[in-house]
Amino acid sequence: MRLPHPRRSGVGASRIPQCSWNGTMARRNTTSRTPHRTLSELSILEFWQLGQLADVEWRKQNKDADPNADPRMDAGLKEFASNHGLKPSELAQAMRAARRLSRQDLDELSGLIKASNSRFGTSHLTILLSVTRRSARISLARRAIKNGWGFRDLNRVIRLQHGTRKHGGRKFRAPENERVAAEQFIVMTKTWLKWCKENREQLPKALHAPVSAAVASLTSAREASETWVGLVTTDGR
Repeated sequence: MRLPHPRRSGVGASRIPQCSWNGTMARRNTTSRTPHRTLSELSILEFWQLGQLADVEWRKQNKDADPNADPRMDAGLKEFASNHGLKPSELAQAMRAARRLSRQDLDELSGLIKASNSRFGTSHLTILLSVTRRSARISLARRAIKNGWGFRDLNRVIRLQHGTRKHGGRKFRAPENERVAAEQFIVMTKTWLKWCKENREQLPKALHAPVSAAVASLTSAREASETWVGLVTTDGR
């Protein structure tokens, strides 16, 4: 089996070397293997095309696999990634991008990037995949390109609007009983009270009053929780 020729698949031949496919995955002459490069060297369209190429051929070799599950990085995929100068984890990201974004999406975003000379790149694209709804992903991408957001800017907006925990943060387990719930509440309010104390002045002035009121309420609730937990501990419950 032969993979689509790079030129016919719309990817520059200098970027995507031609490969042949056998019973496992892509195999080729390793003497002409593409040196490793950073994702910033790839345009978002080239990144997406690599993911699509790998995903299409992977599906052919794994017809019984769950089409919605992330592909397992088997030996074939790892070799395919190496042949194209990527790490296996980077190829996995490209394949997810190919599954969750259409060619029409990529053409639109590429046009916006070119028109605005934006720094929107593959790192932005991969963090957008954490947003479930397609309409929300594309809307955020447009805003990021228009406003010149860096990766951290986009990541912060996604965390605020969609609550993703993909890039850090410990998830609290569901409380087992009243005491555990109260203890978790104490820990979380302590964090927020500390943040408000240290950063209140950085907020817009219009928010100072409501934030101060919230701090007072949280402080009162936290003190009551600490008192209740202390009584429960004393009683041995």
